[in-house]
Amino acid sequence: YAAIDPYRDSIKNELVYVKRKLYAGADGFFTQPFFDLRTIEIYHELLENQQVYFGLAPVLSERSKNYWYAKNHVIFPKDFNPDMDWNIGFAKKVLSFCQANGRDVYLMPIRTNIENYLSKVLG
Repeated sequence: YAAIDPYRDSIKNELVYVKRKLYAGADGFFTQPFFDLRTIEIYHELLENQQVYFGLAPVLSERSKNYWYAKNHVIFPKDFNPDMDWNIGFAKKVLSFCQANGRDVYLMPIRTNIENYLSKVLG
């Protein structure tokens, strides 16, 4: 397995990396966290024949949001709010989308109470 970073560069350039990784023998991919369902939909469409585990991680403070923006070039959707309610709602939308489309998700509950987060996302 290899990594996909939806915010590293342009989508076009990330797909070039994906093709190189496939050529090198990758059987599938784990992504860096997504924060916008529209971006997941694009990657779902472009990688329709690939095994992809879409990553999700809660962002629960302005400081964390600023980190993702500055370090990882994340563009958050207009309705984004760095609180538990928004992150749980987003995770549920992504899980629903992935279930409906035969996709996989993995959760990275960074800097949060794992039991609380998972029980609300999966409950």
